[in-house]
Amino acid sequence: MSGPRCSIRRHSRRGGFAAALPRLRVLDGCGPVDSLTPLTGHPVLREVYVTGSTVIADGDLRPLFDPALTVVAVERGAPHYSHRPADVRRG
Repeated sequence: MSGPRCSIRRHSRRGGFAAALPRLRVLDGCGPVDSLTPLTGHPVLREVYVTGSTVIADGDLRPLFDPALTVVAVERGAPHYSHRPADVRRG
């Protein structure tokens, strides 16, 4: 049996799934998440916490540098990540 898996995708209908995530703040215990890219330019999301067993599969942490995000926390890094957790943390 595999562990939990979270996915963040944009859907085209009514602003989509990612647009409806103002309260998504914590990705905890998700295992692999394909990418954070769908969060780029999110209209209302201001806080993102990546904790527990959550791993960003594509390793691209650049979406966390979005200036609209006021709080960003990445609990632990991975060798394939584009940046160290300390480089993206703020708030």
